[in-house]
Amino acid sequence: MFGFINLNKPRNLGSRTAINSVVKLVRPQKVGHAGTLDPLASGVLVTAIGPATRLIRFVQDADKEYRGSFRLGATSDTEDIMGTVQELRTPPAISRTQIESVIPNFIGAIEQIPPQFSALKVDGVRAYKLARKGVEAKLKPRRVNIHSLELSQFEYPNFELTIRCSGGTYVRTLGRDIAKTLATDAVMTDLQRTAVGRFKVEDSISPEQVTTENLAGHLTRPQDAIPQLDTIVIDDHVREKFLNAVAWYPENELDREQLLAIDQRRRLVAVLQRQADGGYTPKLNFVHYWQDL
Repeated sequence: MFGFINLNKPRNLGSRTAINSVVKLVRPQKVGHAGTLDPLASGVLVTAIGPATRLIRFVQDADKEYRGSFRLGATSDTEDIMGTVQELRTPPAISRTQIESVIPNFIGAIEQIPPQFSALKVDGVRAYKLARKGVEAKLKPRRVNIHSLELSQFEYPNFELTIRCSGGTYVRTLGRDIAKTLATDAVMTDLQRTAVGRFKVEDSISPEQVTTENLAGHLTRPQDAIPQLDTIVIDDHVREKFLNAVAWYPENELDREQLLAIDQRRRLVAVLQRQADGGYTPKLNFVHYWQDL
């Protein structure tokens, strides 16, 4: 087992609980996931198995797609309905046209102040742990990229956004900030992650559907989960170099900082990093994993 499973996490289930259906099938191999979904959220939860857990950060860097639902005229300490929700006394009646008029301001590179109830660490402590104790964490603004943003549904006080964005984007914060520009507030009522890179929700499998018999059939090869890096096929001679952590100097100069090295059996053997002298050495080395297979 070396690859990724595209799980469809249901609402009201923690991300770790969702992947436990895979954990029990592949023990003692490691299992991890690329990007936590809050219990309120559903959708794509990319789950890494075996050595693929070392590649999680590459999947996390991929663009994400979401559908987020919000209710105007309310505020919450968690910015969603899972927290303490308070209705505004005299909220303005916002129209579809008003929301559509401010949406362009949130496309492109923007800054967000993360929610107090987030997994970000402040002096080594998760912000949400401080928030539960009533301590307000000093969270710095973060730059994220909103590639596309559409008002897909509107019926006051409810609206839905369809979003394609960079990793690290807080959708609940996006809805809140849009509302604030219109002199009101909003809480997120539902969230579905519809895509992470190449992993689409329509191709996902629910945790309870994963079995010993079908798991391998739903496994995505690790190199297919990282389309942002180019691949190069290497022969056994080069493969031997990586086995011994020896640098490889390609005959023709390759203008890439990082590459995925695939052997002639189409197996990922290394994530390569270019050195100052033009040689490539394994940043992540999987050659040993395949030695006895």
